[in-house]
Amino acid sequence: MIKTLKKIWNFEFSSESFLVKLMIPLTILLGAGYVALEVLLGQHPEANQVSVFNSESISKAINKSSGSNEWFVHHFAEIWIAVAVLCFVVRFAVIIHSFFQSKKVFGEKKFSRYFLNYSMSFILSLFFGLLVLMVLAFVLKLFGVENSVNVFQWFALKMKAFFTNNIPNIIEIKSYWLALTLSIFLVSLPDHFFHWFSHKSRFLWYVFHRPHHCPEILHPMAAPPAYVFDFFVIIPYVFVGSIISSLIYTESLVLELSLWFMLGYFMEIFNHSSVHYNFALKNPIVRNLSRIFGGKGVYHLVHHSAYEQDQEVYFSAAPFSFWDRVFGTYRKPYDSIPDLGLTHQPAIKLSPFRIIFSGVFQLGYEFFHNKGFATKWKIIFGSIHYQAPVSKDYLKV
Repeated sequence: MIKTLKKIWNFEFSSESFLVKLMIPLTILLGAGYVALEVLLGQHPEANQVSVFNSESISKAINKSSGSNEWFVHHFAEIWIAVAVLCFVVRFAVIIHSFFQSKKVFGEKKFSRYFLNYSMSFILSLFFGLLVLMVLAFVLKLFGVENSVNVFQWFALKMKAFFTNNIPNIIEIKSYWLALTLSIFLVSLPDHFFHWFSHKSRFLWYVFHRPHHCPEILHPMAAPPAYVFDFFVIIPYVFVGSIISSLIYTESLVLELSLWFMLGYFMEIFNHSSVHYNFALKNPIVRNLSRIFGGKGVYHLVHHSAYEQDQEVYFSAAPFSFWDRVFGTYRKPYDSIPDLGLTHQPAIKLSPFRIIFSGVFQLGYEFFHNKGFATKWKIIFGSIHYQAPVSKDYLKV
């Protein structure tokens, strides 16, 4: 049993693997399936269940009427469907084109090895996140929570009373468009700090965020999610936006903010595609849309640079990288794509299980092999720059 687990832990797909022949149908199925799942999660507000993007259900759950623009509210369902279709078409097209172009640019043998291992780590991460969601639903059911399978709905309904009773209208901005613009900028501020903290906290970095920065060749379906529980991050994003807009405007602008998020999401696909760097840099439409929707495309890809000076750049999702400019984490994109991956590109064991879970094992090893409360505290809650006296890196070769 132990030998089998070690084999699984160390298993690496080679460029000679039989799965190489299945890479094209795998990419099509995974690309179409994953993007379709995202769009389904972003179903329009006439749906009868709460999902990550089901903004009307969330709006009802917090007992707010969204938006004062009657035309927008009346046509929201049609606008939502159009944006969802646009998101699906663009994301899927970039995924497929990136696959074939990457084979030409990096060579089929090299790219096959990277793609197989990182796409499997991508799938593994999603599977583990869904498994945790199922366990959470089961626990809620044991405590008598109805409809526990829909964890998002349970969460939304639980927060209803808090939002209804505790959000005063502090600043009443009369202009609908000014309130919406200000809300878009303000809602991206917590996201900026959370991303920044993911690069500062040992726990967040090793457990959640480091796998996302491992690939030296970026493909949208071969880069582990930024967080294993990525879908949970969207919920507080929408709720925070609702809170902020409620503070400064007469009504919650959750419909508008969630639509803004979805609009920017179709540009996000350029964040993790090495072969599209030059295109996203030189194409005025793609580059300007990337800039408007919050430092995406070439701007975000610089965040994946392996150069030491780029360790702390581009955390913001604010339009025009506003918060990065304010806090000094903005950097002009390079004229050509920089080296990507972890700082200085250390040799990595390309095992999907190691890529995803090596950080958890490292922290566990350090915690149990080092003595003293202060040391154990720093191991879990310390800075990313803290080096434990006794350590073991399960990721690097």
